[in-house]
Amino acid sequence: MSVREAIVHAAMEIFSEKGYTGATTKEIADKAGCNEVTLFRHFGNKESLFEESLQRFSPPSIMPKALSDHVTGDVKKDLTGIANRYLDAAVEQLPYIRMSIIELPRNPELARLVALIPVHMASNVNEYFLKMYEDGLVPKANFDRLSEVFYNMLFQYVLAAYVFEHDERGAKDRTVYVETCADLFAAALRNPNSNIKT
Repeated sequence: MSVREAIVHAAMEIFSEKGYTGATTKEIADKAGCNEVTLFRHFGNKESLFEESLQRFSPPSIMPKALSDHVTGDVKKDLTGIANRYLDAAVEQLPYIRMSIIELPRNPELARLVALIPVHMASNVNEYFLKMYEDGLVPKANFDRLSEVFYNMLFQYVLAAYVFEHDERGAKDRTVYVETCADLFAAALRNPNSNIKT
């Protein structure tokens, strides 16, 4: 692992444990096995380091960037797969998600960085919808809006089932929730009177 990689991994651990405000560059550098000068040489400041850790470890970022290997042409099946990969990644990064939620009211600067998360996720989903359109499998629609709504539905589920509930409800209800979301989007794309058309 390179020094830069070690710093990012150490930062993720410290940020998740202590939050953005509570984490110091000194303890991140110590955890990474380097000094602060090295950390600043690679990242410049704590905000840049946090931004890179966010981009590397937020759920949309650790999903496969290209979805082409997973595309079957069956919209419901494909969206179910995309949703499950996102939720797997989100559950893996729950400490980070909780930390971001706690820090946001205290650190408006952090809001700009956290706002990058839905952009990455929507980009992945939008890529899928565009491929389906180019392959003639779905009609033209407002794919940007569709992608945004799809992400928001999944993120709301993460908040309700895992972040705020702190119980096993998420695992029990997840299959039904994901299938319902996939059904809704597949049906909307099939409906010629749908408001999602451009």
